[in-house]
Amino acid sequence: MKLFPAGRRLAVFVLAGLCLIFFFDYLGLFDGTDNYSYDLSFRLRGARHPDPRIVIVDIDEETLDALGRWPFPRRNYAAFLESVREADAVGFDVIMDEPSADDSIFNLAIRQQGRVILPVYFDSEAAPHYPLSAFKPHRTGHIHVEPAVDAILRESFHTLYYQQKGIPSFSSALYETMTDKVMRRGSPSAAVKAEPGRNVIFQVDPTRINFRGPPRTYPYLSMGNVILGDYPSSFFRGKAVLLGASAPGLGDVFTTPFSQHRNRMAGVEVHATMLDNLLNGDSLKVAGDWFRRFLGLFLFFPIFTLLAKSSYRKVGLLWVAGCAIIVLGSLLLFTFARYWIKPTAFFISLNFVFVVAHVCRLDEAAGKLSDKYLSIVSLVGARAPTPPRSRTGLTLPSFLSAEGLNSHIQRLFDVEQQYEGKLQKIIDEKTGELSNALDMLHSMSREIVLRLTSAGEYRDSDTGRHLTRIRLYVKDLSEAMGMSHAFIEEITFTSAMHDIGKIGIPDHILLKPGGLTPEEFEIMKTHTLIGEKILAGSRYPTIQLSARLALCHHEKWDGSGYPHGLKGAAIPLEARIVMICDIYDALRSRRPYKPEFDHSTAFKMITEGDRKTSPDQFDPDVLGAFTRIAAAFEEIYDRHRN
Repeated sequence: MKLFPAGRRLAVFVLAGLCLIFFFDYLGLFDGTDNYSYDLSFRLRGARHPDPRIVIVDIDEETLDALGRWPFPRRNYAAFLESVREADAVGFDVIMDEPSADDSIFNLAIRQQGRVILPVYFDSEAAPHYPLSAFKPHRTGHIHVEPAVDAILRESFHTLYYQQKGIPSFSSALYETMTDKVMRRGSPSAAVKAEPGRNVIFQVDPTRINFRGPPRTYPYLSMGNVILGDYPSSFFRGKAVLLGASAPGLGDVFTTPFSQHRNRMAGVEVHATMLDNLLNGDSLKVAGDWFRRFLGLFLFFPIFTLLAKSSYRKVGLLWVAGCAIIVLGSLLLFTFARYWIKPTAFFISLNFVFVVAHVCRLDEAAGKLSDKYLSIVSLVGARAPTPPRSRTGLTLPSFLSAEGLNSHIQRLFDVEQQYEGKLQKIIDEKTGELSNALDMLHSMSREIVLRLTSAGEYRDSDTGRHLTRIRLYVKDLSEAMGMSHAFIEEITFTSAMHDIGKIGIPDHILLKPGGLTPEEFEIMKTHTLIGEKILAGSRYPTIQLSARLALCHHEKWDGSGYPHGLKGAAIPLEARIVMICDIYDALRSRRPYKPEFDHSTAFKMITEGDRKTSPDQFDPDVLGAFTRIAAAFEEIYDRHRN
């Protein structure tokens, strides 16, 4: 098979399609889906344990109840710094750009603690708000975090340039204070240098925040409890303490990838998370856009050639495998390598090459249809509407055009309409012939069996119509008992073979004009065993049923029958039915040893008994049905007497 049916033009088409997909990616058309996948990856990954070296102290409602209304005096902050004096770093996520009466007390506490970071805040006009010049903190850091256009916070910047001055992030200032390390920061761009004096913020050192979990994943301590001494200062040794506010209206809150239940995260916890990422070096890394786009181009074109050469089944399996690799691979890289690759463009590219490869296979199938078209028309003797197009020069556009696969299907549909009537006529004729042949075979088989069975009966001319009457008795009696159609059909046919064993009885006994001696009667009784022996061993249910009838049709309900003296339900039902029919016909028929009885006498002898016959010898259900339809027995005998 060729690499792909359409050659170079198709290769150009596929490359152009892939380039278009990644151009759309460049325009940001897939950002919504990528962001959703990014947020979902966090939730599928689940929460992670926060660094125990980070402690959040919260200005909560309990603190306001203990220390008074907001803003409370800054001497409370001084008391707080005294309580956490052994901390490695203390960060205030509280704006302090206005003077107060307690500033000197607070500044003294700052100097005594020695490792305090105060925030720099940017307002809506992009103007910075620094701490009061009266305060001498160890460092300052900006608390500016900016959610994406969908209002979800995913990324922040560790350095801001404002009027050519670099301002570190609050979390990086805490990191450098706590570890005594200096972060490597990006230098200002040419744009920063070109616009001095303007209120423009230039963001450098981007970082994807590796959130540890939903809001309040970190433990929160109440500031009031800390000041009141619920925690000794040694508790904070070796830790970074971040002071912020979660009381309603006091601090910023942000929507994060874990905010699917609309639970937003306090700004102080966002900074704590960023500090956690710096301490553990596990900020998320994101694949570069251009690297990802070139990877997609050089990856999916070979995938297309593989799909174009594969069978339909393999194409489906490869497509499922490709989707799984993109989805699971993206999640596994995110979870275990903290590396994020936007999956949407890859997923769309995979589906694009899958569809094109599948359409090309269909286009090739259209060419094969062209080859088969005329032969099919000739085969069915139909009229060709239009000649098929040549297989040469097949392309994807030709497939999608009016001369593509649809035209071939329509042509074959036209032929099928012409052929349908002819085919249905042939099928009907052949079905009728087969049905007639089967009916003839079935009838012939049964007639042969009946004629062979009657051979033994016709040795005695007095019982020449015995078999016919038995079959009619059995049919009516089985219907009166409510038996199934299949049972009635089988027992009606097999009842004719109940006396087949008489073929093995010597003529001087079978045709004896008078009564039989006890010894002769014992020989006569062996016709049941002979009949069963003749029919035994067959694999066909009908013959198996006949064997049971031949053996048991002289067994009686009370156990007085022969050859085995079976009793009650141990006697097969079919034998119980045939037995009463056989006895009725024997009573009505003339025998060398007895006269012919009329219907009333025979009915009374069966239902009331005499010296040889008793009602106890019959199955009560069978006897009850016989009693109800006895008139039908009389009619059958009279109609088929001779």
